[in-house]
Amino acid sequence: MKVTFLNKQKDRKTITCNDGEKLLHAGLRQGIPLPYECGTGQCGTCIARAKPGTVQPNNSDLPGSKNLNLNKGEFLLCQCSVYEDCDILVDSKKLSHNHQYSLPKHQDGHLHNFNIIAPDVYVADLELPNLINFQAGQFFLFKAPGIEGYRAYSMTSYNQNTNQLNFVIKKVNQGKFTSILFDHDTKSLDLETFGPLGKATFDPEEKKDLLFITGGSGIAGIMSILDHADKINYFTSNTATIFFGARTINDFFFIDKLTDIKKKYSNNVKLFFATSEENKKSLPQQISDHEVHRGYVHEVFSNKIGADCSEHIVFLGGPSVMVNSALPKILELGIPAKNIRFDRFG
Repeated sequence: MKVTFLNKQKDRKTITCNDGEKLLHAGLRQGIPLPYECGTGQCGTCIARAKPGTVQPNNSDLPGSKNLNLNKGEFLLCQCSVYEDCDILVDSKKLSHNHQYSLPKHQDGHLHNFNIIAPDVYVADLELPNLINFQAGQFFLFKAPGIEGYRAYSMTSYNQNTNQLNFVIKKVNQGKFTSILFDHDTKSLDLETFGPLGKATFDPEEKKDLLFITGGSGIAGIMSILDHADKINYFTSNTATIFFGARTINDFFFIDKLTDIKKKYSNNVKLFFATSEENKKSLPQQISDHEVHRGYVHEVFSNKIGADCSEHIVFLGGPSVMVNSALPKILELGIPAKNIRFDRFG
């Protein structure tokens, strides 16, 4: 089917959409910079408009659907496919751009090598049939057989021209996808994937100091950025300040990798750990020689940031409540919006 994307600047871009293919996927894989963040119906960023009756109805139970105006033909690009050729109005200032990295694509994937690294947290490897390039900080969408919808997971390392990726997967209460992995002793899983995706990415050519604020499994994409930076010795001439939060001491992971980066670059890398559900009496003073602070990670960040960081690039990874709580302090520090990067998964 033919789909024509339009914007308020009166640009037009016509593409071919496969039968049943999500419109967001069809546009992105053909180079159209459509608006999105999560790709799973959680954030509502990819709202678009079409003539009623031409687009498959949206799943109204998803959080991203709550602000849709159905009378105006609004829907989520990441959730809908089309019934027939149609025009779609999108909130994009331009409908084409140059591509340095791989465009996202559909691929079958093989998920395997599951290892527990913290309570209810796995790391796992994904093998793809084709090589890809991606930017540090990006993510993939997974769709398991028999389960409706996609789930978003960030890569934890950085390599180019690779078909081997590593992910953090956290068990979700009553989550259908993670139940397959955690509750059924799954050794491997074949699934559909779409990626790479994500705009909260690291560009070493910016040559700026970096600030990271992350909680729980949100550290995954941060680790990819740190891996890229480490491989090019970025922190020999730039700094990194990392705030990592978890509920309890036992919920932290990647401590050895973080510690190695800290040791390698000495005073150019600072690490702060924060726990939100342990009282001071039970809280150890240190983790691998690093001080542990009591409180939510955004609170520890607000209390400890200290130095001028108005020129830093900030990466946030974690639940929306953490991101929303950290943003006022980040803006108060004078960091411009263009230097604040995160993908809102929920």
